Amino acid sequence: MSVNVTVEVLALEALRYMDAIPAKVERAAYRALNRGAAKARTLASKAIREEVNFQAKYLGPANKRLTVSRKARSGSLEAEIKGRGRPTSLANFIKGSRKPVKRGDTRGLSVNVKKGAGATFIGGAFLINLNNGNVGLAVRTAGGKPRGAYRPKPIGKDGRLWLLYGPSVDQVLQSVSRGTGIFRDISPEVGLVIEAEFNRLLKLDIP
Repeated sequence: MSVNVTVEVLALEALRYMDAIPAKVERAAYRALNRGAAKARTLASKAIREEVNFQAKYLGPANKRLTVSRKARSGSLEAEIKGRGRPTSLANFIKGSRKPVKRGDTRGLSVNVKKGAGATFIGGAFLINLNNGNVGLAVRTAGGKPRGAYRPKPIGKDGRLWLLYGPSVDQVLQSVSRGTGIFRDISPEVGLVIEAEFNRLLKLDIP
């Protein structure tokens, strides 16, 4: 399940008391909000990468793992940011950045998921080519799930080969949203982006 975080144009609260929002003002409002939501997505990506060792490219908008999933529009002055709920392959967290590792080498691999934490060695782990063109990190067991693994996925027919995973983008987004929360922390910066864009679009001469 992915988390949805709503960002609102708080500076435009006064518009709620108007009988009708002029079309020009409303258009500027939702365009400004969408610019702010894009900024919020970028800042959320940074916060997530301070928690877990995702690559910036992995969370880039083109890869659709952390996105502005719903944009503001006429009649709806809000936007949503969503993190992908599917667990992340541990192949993305191999220690040593992205140095090539020979596929099928079962001597084991070290992964480093948590930012600032030490690497964890997984004995017998190896890389495997997947049907979707990606590379997974797998282990072979004598039978049954690998001990201590997070949501392992069985592949093959004998029940002995398992793909290993780490946290989803959604999980980390929820984590950084607890307590003071990343979205509360970034609200002032995002608010300035929204305000500046709103004023620019309306061509307001505000000192």
